[in-house]
Order: sequence, then C-alpha cells, then structure tokens
Amino acid sequence: MNASLDAAEVDSPAELNRPWRAAFAGFVGTSLEWYDYFLYGSVAALVFPRLFFAELGPTAGLLVSLATFSVAFLLRPVGGVIFGHFGDRSAASAC
Repeated sequence: MNASLDAAEVDSPAELNRPWRAAFAGFVGTSLEWYDYFLYGSVAALVFPRLFFAELGPTAGLLVSLATFSVAFLLRPVGGVIFGHFGDRSAASAC
C-alpha cells in the first residue's frame, strides 16, 4: 500500500460521495434530534409544570407545558425552511 496519496485521489467524486457516509450522517442527525425531543418532552411533562407553571395547578400546568412543546414541534419545520433558505444562499454565493 502506498502511503503517499495524490490530491486527485483524495478529492475524487468516488471518495467524497459514498452512500454510507450520507446514511451515517443521517442516522446520527436523526438520533440526536430524537434524543432532543425525548428529553424535552420528558422535562416538559415532569419538571416544567412545577417549575414554571406552579401557580396554574397540576393539570393546567401540565397542559400549558405540553402546549409549549407542541408549538415548538410544529414550528420547527418552518424554521428549517427559513434558515435553510439563508444557508443555501450563503453556500451558493461561496461557490
């Protein structure tokens, strides 16, 4: 095996566009996002009602806490579209 690599070998499209790299990146991103939602949902159900909404009572505090979780869940794709647009514009202008 040759220890020295050409720059053309390292930057070749076959080297950069491997399907397993995309699959692994997608798996890691999805796992982190699922873990984020799991933790926030658990904390929204168990901690937030007593910490932030104690004056509303246990049932109303839980409902308000889960409502904040649902608003964040529903608006997340909107933020992805908006910030994805700006990210795509900055990436296109860099090329």
